[in-house]
Amino acid sequence: MLFKVRREAINTLTVTVALVLIVTLALYLRLKFVFTIDHPPLKGFSSDAVNYDLMARQFLDKGFLGYMSSRPNAYITRAIPCSWL
Repeated sequence: MLFKVRREAINTLTVTVALVLIVTLALYLRLKFVFTIDHPPLKGFSSDAVNYDLMARQFLDKGFLGYMSSRPNAYITRAIPCSWL
């Protein structure tokens, strides 16, 4: 034989292709769910849920985080509060 292919190389390639296909399918299904299904408005939930939904929509539409505002007023805090240290 001119070409000898190791069994480990074939298994690694097979696993890699399978993982790429699974991740691609998962991403496709998630994006399809987000963009094609009509999500009902948040009625009957707490006001925080409604306001967070409005803030997320405002971020997607206008590009800034603002909590019930027309200008940026929400800031990202550190991952660990000082009281935990």
